[in-house]
Amino acid sequence: MTKKTEFHTKDLNQAAFIWCQDEAKLVEVIPKSERGTTVHFVFELEMSEPELAALILNYANNDTLVDPLGYSQRQASLRDLLYSCLTKYKNKA
Repeated sequence: MTKKTEFHTKDLNQAAFIWCQDEAKLVEVIPKSERGTTVHFVFELEMSEPELAALILNYANNDTLVDPLGYSQRQASLRDLLYSCLTKYKNKA
């Protein structure tokens, strides 16, 4: 059984890529600045930390592929979550 690994990123494109992985689950979107202008996407993955590190390295070097339609759908969902999170924070101020 593979250990679950938590991964945080503020890069929407990287988040969409991670979310395209079969074993990835988006668990939270967290505002990370006092002004509410930065959020972190938090994922839980069914892979070890070395496997995740290799995946991120491959992503950074453009050595991996995901389904383009799934990627663009996840980007759109993340943009919606980002907008919702930032709007909610702005309305509290």
